[in-house]
Amino acid sequence: MRYMVAGGYLVAAVLEFISLKFIYNLDKKTMDEMGADLAKKHAEA
Repeated sequence: MRYMVAGGYLVAAVLEFISLKFIYNLDKKTMDEMGADLAKKHAEA
């Protein structure tokens, strides 16, 4: 029974790491797109 609690924490930590990595990749891609749009608008002005 004790191992189930430890295993649950381990699974939760792994899932948290994977989800944070996935969210960070989405945010990084979005920020790159926003930066490119701003640079294009700045070049036009």
